[in-house]
Amino acid sequence: GDTGRGGSASLTGGESSAAGGAGGQVWVMGGLGSSTEALGGGSGGDLVLEGGAALGGEAVLDLGGDVLVTGGSATAATGGEVRVASGRSAWSSSGSVSVATAGAGSVGVSGGLYA
Repeated sequence: GDTGRGGSASLTGGESSAAGGAGGQVWVMGGLGSSTEALGGGSGGDLVLEGGAALGGEAVLDLGGDVLVTGGSATAATGGEVRVASGRSAWSSSGSVSVATAGAGSVGVSGGLYA
């Protein structure tokens, strides 16, 4: 809209209240490139997760949106893992994994990488 916040979107798996039942999974996947042609066959679609852009000019409060990836919490057992893996290839090389912070503006510093 033209005033206030933009609308939010949420995808949530189904709840299970059954003893021993697990909540539903949520899968978001890029599109299938299903052409099997040897030359010029289909490529799979990318999955891009990006925080919202901030166009305001206020240097402290007009922040770009974060991207948060968090494993699930547990009451008694181990919390959920966060796994990042490159794509495999049946014939060629697997994909790379890159982790980086973006370059800083003229009066800032690049964000840190934390273990």
